[in-house]
Amino acid sequence: MGVIHAGCSLLIRDVRTRAHLWFVLTDPDSSTQKSVLVMLVSEKPHTERTVSLEPGDHPFVQRTSNVDFGTARYIPVSKLEDALRSGEAALKEDMSMNLLLRVQHGLLASTHTPHDVVESCRRVFEHQKRP
Repeated sequence: MGVIHAGCSLLIRDVRTRAHLWFVLTDPDSSTQKSVLVMLVSEKPHTERTVSLEPGDHPFVQRTSNVDFGTARYIPVSKLEDALRSGEAALKEDMSMNLLLRVQHGLLASTHTPHDVVESCRRVFEHQKRP
C-alpha cells in the first residue's frame, strides 16, 4: 500500500484555504490514480453538521469541527505526493476505522457532496473489505 490510502489524513496548505486537515476516503483508483478527499473545518454557525468531530475523534481535532462534504473531490495521488515532497502538505495520523466509516457514510448522506463523487464512492464503499 502506498503513502496515500483510505483513512490517511493530510494537513494541506493552500493560498485560498490556508492550512486544513483533509481526510482520504478512498484508496487510489486503479485506472485514474485519484483518491477522494474531504476537508475538515472548524465549526461555525454556517457549517454543515452531517459529521461533527470532537476532541478525541482524531488526534488533530482540538475543538468541535465538521467535515465539509461540499469540498469532496478527486485528487491525483501524484499531486498529493508532490505536495508532501515540497512541504505544502504533511501526513498526519491515520483515521480510526470507526471514524473512516463515519465519514464515508456521511459523504453518502450529505446533500452537499457533489453527485459524481457520491455515485463513484457508493460503488467503491460497497466493494471495500470491512474488518
